[in-house]
Amino acid sequence: MLAVAAAVAFIASLALTPSAGWLGRRLGWLDLPDGVRKLHSSPVPKTGGLAVVAAWCIVALGAGVDGVVTAVCSSMAALGLLDDAWDLRPLTKLTTQLAVGTALATTPLVLDVLVVPGLGVFPLGVFAIPVTAVWFAGVVNALNLVDGLDGLTGGLGLVAGGTLAALLAGASPALALAAAALAGALAGFLPTNAHTARIFLGDGGALFVGAVLACISLEAATTLSMPAGVLPLAVPLVDTTLTLLRRAVARQPLLRGDRGHIHHRLLELGLSHGGAVLLLWGVGMLAAVGALAAAVAPVLGTVILGLVGVSAVFTAWRFGYLGESPGRVDLRA
Repeated sequence: MLAVAAAVAFIASLALTPSAGWLGRRLGWLDLPDGVRKLHSSPVPKTGGLAVVAAWCIVALGAGVDGVVTAVCSSMAALGLLDDAWDLRPLTKLTTQLAVGTALATTPLVLDVLVVPGLGVFPLGVFAIPVTAVWFAGVVNALNLVDGLDGLTGGLGLVAGGTLAALLAGASPALALAAAALAGALAGFLPTNAHTARIFLGDGGALFVGAVLACISLEAATTLSMPAGVLPLAVPLVDTTLTLLRRAVARQPLLRGDRGHIHHRLLELGLSHGGAVLLLWGVGMLAAVGALAAAVAPVLGTVILGLVGVSAVFTAWRFGYLGESPGRVDLRA
C-alpha cells in the first residue's frame, strides 16, 4: 500500500505541476532574484506547493488520514500562500505556527514522553504542550529555512517522508501512508524543481512539507523513539539550530534572514549549486539509514543521534558559526 500511495501522489504531482506554474505566472506570484540569497537568474513561479498539496490530499483523503492532520497541514499551506502573496511578518507566521502546534498538542500526537533507548523514558508532564508546539513550529520552519537551493527542500523532504513511512508502516499505517504520499508528491515535483528550477515550492509548499513531517515525526518520536523522530530530519534541524545560535551569538534578529545557512557556506567553499544539493541530500540519506538501523537496534539510534550532535558542533566550528557572522541582508527568513 505504501508503494501505491507514493505512486498515485507521484503521478498526480507530475501532472499538476505545469498547471501550478501557469497559475503562478498568471497571478504574478514570482520569486524575483536578488543576487544575494535568491540565486536564480530570472523570475520563477513560486506556486509549486499547490501541486504537492493537491497530490498529497488526493492520497491522504482516500487513505483515511486523520482529519486533524489534514487540517493542520492545510492551515500551514494556507499560511505559506498568504506569505507568498503578501509577505507576512516573520513574527506573525511564527505566532500562528505555535498556535497551531498548541492545538495539535491536544490530540494524540502530543509529545508527552521522550523515549531515548539506552537512557530511559522521560515523561514531560506539564511541558508536553509547549514542547509539542515548539517541535511543530521548529520542523515547519526548518524545512522553510533550508529551502535556499533548487531541489534542496524537496529532496530532503522526500528522504524524510520515505524514511518515516518505512518506520511507521507497522505502528501507524495511516500516517505511514501520509508520509509515503508526501515522498511521492515531492518526487513528482522535483524534475521541474531541480537546478535550474522552473518552479519553486514557495512558502506555501515549504510550510506544508514541514507540517506533514512535523506531524508524522511526532508520531514516530512517541510510538518508537526520539531518534526515529529526529534523524530523518537531521539536516534541516541542524541547519536551523545553528542558524538561530549563530544569530544569537552575533546579536542579530533571530527572524531576519542572512546568507549564513549551511548551503550558502558550501557554495562559498567552492561547491557548485548541484554539488551542494547532492552533498546535503547524501547527508540526509545517511541520517535516514541511521534511523532505519535504529529500528532494528534501538540503542544504535541514540548513538547516531549523539554523533549528529557532535557533527553539528564540528560544523559550527568549521564554518565559523560561532565567530563573526556573515554579512547580513535585510531579508526575511
